[in-house]
Amino acid sequence: SVLFRRIARAWGLARTGKQIRETLGSLVPGHLSSTRECDTWFYWPAGIDPSTWDAFRVAGEGNAESKRLLEEICLEEIGNLALFILAEHGATTTEDLARSVCRLLGITRTTNDAEARVRRAIAHGRAFELVKTENGTVSGVH
Repeated sequence: SVLFRRIARAWGLARTGKQIRETLGSLVPGHLSSTRECDTWFYWPAGIDPSTWDAFRVAGEGNAESKRLLEEICLEEIGNLALFILAEHGATTTEDLARSVCRLLGITRTTNDAEARVRRAIAHGRAFELVKTENGTVSGVH
């Protein structure tokens, strides 16, 4: 829905109604990789394997458009950001890790839902293989 909203805005359309979403959905190339989280689809650029992808984006300072909602960011990217934080700062609590992830994404308040999403991200994909959680402490596996 975020992708379709952005495309519609780029075309000068104020709303993204059902017909526009269906039309845009039918135009998504079939060869693109995608991952699904509940009712949300994340599309990946050609040549990117979500299971090995290791990049992430942070919010630009003073750039409101670079900020994203945590639920609009795939678990793979949140997990990659968590891995970066652990590599830079070492072991921490899950709560502090969630706060650090949110801060880098430009999210000022870390809600229980945000913390739960970070927990899901570190138990998902490549982060699952590279993160150890024990007694409330999260650390990178070396």
